[in-house]
Amino acid sequence: MSLAIITKKTGKVSAYVDSALFYVGKGPDAKKRPYGIIGDGNEEPFRLMFDESSLTVSIGPGMCHIYGRQVELDESQEIYDFHSTAQSRDIYCNVYMEVNLADLTDQRARIVMVMSGAGFEPEANQAQDDLFKRKNGVFRAPINHFVYHPNSSQPFTDYGYDMEMLDKESRYATDTLRAEDKIDGSTVSSITETFSDGNKTKLKFTLPAHNSSALAEYEKETAKSTNSPGYSVADETEAIGVGANAVQIDEGELSNLLTVDTVRVCEIGTGFGRPAGNFSITHKIDWARLQSIRVWFTKGSGIECNLKYRAKEVISFGAYVESSAKPASNFMTEDYFLAREDFEEQKKAMFRLYGRYTTYGWGNYSVDLEFLRTSSETPGSNDGYLQTVGTPIAAYQGSTHQFGLLKVEGDTISMTNVGDSKEYSQYLSGLNWAWWQYFELDVTSGQGAMYIDFIYKGGVKLK
Repeated sequence: MSLAIITKKTGKVSAYVDSALFYVGKGPDAKKRPYGIIGDGNEEPFRLMFDESSLTVSIGPGMCHIYGRQVELDESQEIYDFHSTAQSRDIYCNVYMEVNLADLTDQRARIVMVMSGAGFEPEANQAQDDLFKRKNGVFRAPINHFVYHPNSSQPFTDYGYDMEMLDKESRYATDTLRAEDKIDGSTVSSITETFSDGNKTKLKFTLPAHNSSALAEYEKETAKSTNSPGYSVADETEAIGVGANAVQIDEGELSNLLTVDTVRVCEIGTGFGRPAGNFSITHKIDWARLQSIRVWFTKGSGIECNLKYRAKEVISFGAYVESSAKPASNFMTEDYFLAREDFEEQKKAMFRLYGRYTTYGWGNYSVDLEFLRTSSETPGSNDGYLQTVGTPIAAYQGSTHQFGLLKVEGDTISMTNVGDSKEYSQYLSGLNWAWWQYFELDVTSGQGAMYIDFIYKGGVKLK
């Protein structure tokens, strides 16, 4: 078994020129990172193997490149024995391939495992010198990761690859296309034509552009997130290409084109969900071609706030009791999606921000903030009476109260937030009456922003 950088056989120094040419030909991965797994016949190159009885981790054979330096592991090797650690909490493990060119006469490669108790180690924390420009230094490229759980019946979980498999010589195949070669069953000569740019003869494809497979994957998603593959922003495309070589696109050819128009509607500050945060903006919306609407919040969005409530009863001698709770802002971690059938009839989309109040036992009072789509502009809350001191009449009491309404109608996006409610009253029993009031959100801090995606199908015109 051996792990080695592949070099010229005639000397100790690595073939830098060969490595440079290989890197230029093979290229980076899809994320523009200067490394990747090379297909060498192994079905799962650098696969991690876990022995739950002996608590060991091994890595299988494979080949990769880092800045063109080819590294080959020709057989499996053990990389760690967890009997040697006394940790009692979960351990997050990252496995790296390290190429060390610091010594030009003794260049090495090795497998390195980095362990952390606080989460997976960021790749940026590792040594990553530019080996293409410097010709020496150290670079660690992530291969895969997993989590080790001491004293668990399933000690190894969350396994996944971090290094991508590179395409098989795609650059070379493109540069050496011949007329008789076939692409998806069609010869190159039947789907292309040549033209001259004044210096050399070039090739262009004559088939209309389409991406039906990506469209099919996109439409399968029921609630898309901001990290969805193919996520894009565009106004209008009229042609592909430049000048005389451009291919014009007619309306009928746009039937399967999706355009995502992203609008930043508001910042998340201390006015969010309060009258101070009311807004109304004008934005062109093509309701005829609109397929779906998505409301989402930027990563890390959230608010710190108190939700206050005040009540009194006759039997409490008319003394007001004020209760306050701090709700979580977990609703800002979700995406809120409306399909065409949800708004097609009334050409209007609405989302409601409201609090769900509960009280039970002696003085137990809590509130959850929620953000949901709605079909009605009138509040869906009941603003009911809650006994927040003493033992409630029932073992459990609940109520909801609306704080704001986000509405998209015509060419207007607005959010209307309510302030303090009126004081309510109702008869309870005997001589006992109750009076109560809901207060506006008391937001002490906020961060992030709220966005809306308008997802269109066909030749949308937004200007």
